Amino acid sequence: MRRIVYGINGVGLGHATASKRVIDDLLEQEPDLEILVYSSMAALDFLREAYCGNERVKVEEIWGIDSRMSRGEISILRTGLHLLPHLLRKGKRLEEMGQRFRQEGVSLVITDFEHYTPRAALLLGIPLIAFSHSLFIRFLTLDPRELPRGVRRDYLLAKNTVKHLYPLGRVNIVNTFYPFPHCEVEGVYFLGPILQREVLAARELVEDRGFVLVYPKPPNEELFLDLVQGVRELDFVFYVRHPQRFRSRPNILIKPLSSKSFLQDLAHCRFAFSTAGHQLPCEALFLGKPMVVVPEGGQFEQYYNGRMLQEMGWGISVPLPEMSPRVLVDFAEHLEIYRERLGEASITDATPAALQILKGELAKLPPGPGEKRSAIPGKAEGGLQASG
Repeated sequence: MRRIVYGINGVGLGHATASKRVIDDLLEQEPDLEILVYSSMAALDFLREAYCGNERVKVEEIWGIDSRMSRGEISILRTGLHLLPHLLRKGKRLEEMGQRFRQEGVSLVITDFEHYTPRAALLLGIPLIAFSHSLFIRFLTLDPRELPRGVRRDYLLAKNTVKHLYPLGRVNIVNTFYPFPHCEVEGVYFLGPILQREVLAARELVEDRGFVLVYPKPPNEELFLDLVQGVRELDFVFYVRHPQRFRSRPNILIKPLSSKSFLQDLAHCRFAFSTAGHQLPCEALFLGKPMVVVPEGGQFEQYYNGRMLQEMGWGISVPLPEMSPRVLVDFAEHLEIYRERLGEASITDATPAALQILKGELAKLPPGPGEKRSAIPGKAEGGLQASG
């Protein structure tokens, strides 16, 4: 058996759900493959449940890097204090991880915006593939002067953070639901969104049952609840991580985060209201659901996701200080405009194209004990925007 590592960013579930789709397809198409998954925080629980009892997948905890929030914005001070233990223990953790990689005979590392696994791969000379939406920041060619003054610092900070914390591999895959200006670099592929199988199946369930789906990240749950409580004209299904902390109201149904019921409600909602992450817009837009997003302050990635959502005409992006109950009511009144624009869009699943790239790299690895080397798959097609 060949063994590889898949390191997954643990913030929220977006990285985990996209990576799970890739892992599931790899397991089906590469029967001689075993995968050691590293993740943290909310994603760790999701992945442990998903692969419980699967003998070909081990899910292990890793120390996760996360921003610290204050009233919907990144707190530089709190984030810095949170990262301090990481800086002090980084060398020891990498040494322990390297020992584990050698013991397991790891021959390839794939990383979705996770910090430790690519560093360990580079230290040991193990081939590395970086595969994440968030890498778009590294290749985005945008003059800071084109941005609002308050966003320029966030852009430059994000550029440097991605460059120094998340190294590139010999092959790199950037997946986004929108096109963006980028530089051409050898070994870099620009693809469309990676969609869960359940999302593809949910397209058959799409209808409008009259409610708005709300899903903020846990630090923003109370802020979003305050906003929707001021809306009497709409009904809401509000997903939270710890529902016991909240109380449902006549037009607000509080629900625990569950993948199955969440996707069903996403298929049945009028529109979605969330922070401006990446995976939820991918899924909502694929299902024809417009969005209202509130980018987290200081988060350039979320600013740009929201900006592109609005530029494509598929929803609106509203900074937290400008967000109000009236915004949601006005959006609902003009919903048909956004639905029509989404109906003209072509949002497709890029997972098959990504799998061709990954399988091509797997075919270059030494075969496992008693196995023969397989032929290298053909060039990736479909969903590929550009490649080096």
